[in-house]
Amino acid sequence: AVGFDACVRRANLVVTGEGRLDRQTLMGKAPAGVAARARLAGVPCIAIGGGIEADARRRLKKAFSRVESLAEFAGSSRQAQARAAFWLEQLAQVRGREWMALVRQKKARVRRKCRPAGKRRA
Repeated sequence: AVGFDACVRRANLVVTGEGRLDRQTLMGKAPAGVAARARLAGVPCIAIGGGIEADARRRLKKAFSRVESLAEFAGSSRQAQARAAFWLEQLAQVRGREWMALVRQKKARVRRKCRPAGKRRA
């Protein structure tokens, strides 16, 4: 056992992905399972795909806090495949602040929920 759920509970953000995010992603494939467990733990989950099926994009955005296409970021599928590690690193550097904003928003919602009734702000 890897203790996945315990690791997720300690995480601020979960990143998962696969070669192509599509309708099948939501039908029990690993990224959907990761997202479901992150949601239960109250942790935002980002999905990165080499590409994203256009017809599935809206449904994917409901399952994940955010979805990213490496091919769109790199400019083409060919470029993303040729230098996947490079483009993943670039994506993380460029989008990192946006992703961490999801974490801050989540923490702010939790703090508001946890304030004693007499100390709520208007």
